[in-house]
Amino acid sequence: MTHGLYSDVLNEDERQDLEVAAQIAGLDQEIALLRVKLKRAAKRQPNNLAVILKALDTLAKALVARHRITGDASKSLDDAMSRVITEITNELGVTE
Repeated sequence: MTHGLYSDVLNEDERQDLEVAAQIAGLDQEIALLRVKLKRAAKRQPNNLAVILKALDTLAKALVARHRITGDASKSLDDAMSRVITEITNELGVTE
């Protein structure tokens, strides 16, 4: 993608990344990346609730967006959100 709206503001590596990204459909890779980054933040800064909650909010929004896009009734949004919260609380060692 050598010509286009963003070509003059991207370096060569970013232009290559843009070409790859343009071929990807859906949000699954972004959601997976958010989960990895959320886990990293929870490990590195377990007491920084502002960062963790912001990451959770971003992940929740991505999950909602994916649910709206796919309309996939077999993947319950509530179940997905519950799993994310359980994973994070387990990582942080939070118990009820």
